[in-house]
Amino acid sequence: MRNKIVYKIQTPEGVREVEGRPIEVYSWIKTFLHRGLSKKTHAWVICETSTGLSISSGDTQKQAVERAKYLLDTKTKEKTLEFIEKGDKINDENNLKTGLLQKNSDDLWEKMKRG
Repeated sequence: MRNKIVYKIQTPEGVREVEGRPIEVYSWIKTFLHRGLSKKTHAWVICETSTGLSISSGDTQKQAVERAKYLLDTKTKEKTLEFIEKGDKINDENNLKTGLLQKNSDDLWEKMKRG
């Protein structure tokens, strides 16, 4: 992968670092693409940059982008932006130290899915 950058992502086990690259799904959301962490999961994952939350995955980069577009289109743009704004930022050291990052983001994600 060209232009590799180290990003932080959220996983069920906590925050991890991955090598990825910026990819534009839409101009109104900053995203990056990285290889999946497990051979049991899809090969490519798209995450939102500031929170590190996964948006979509796919067997190919193209499939991951198409799925991200579909998921972002089926939720309103405003709800997605609100979620990102209210979500804990991956680089917030206070939340990382107290372990609140994953729980707060999970709670917000569940609220967003319910509408």
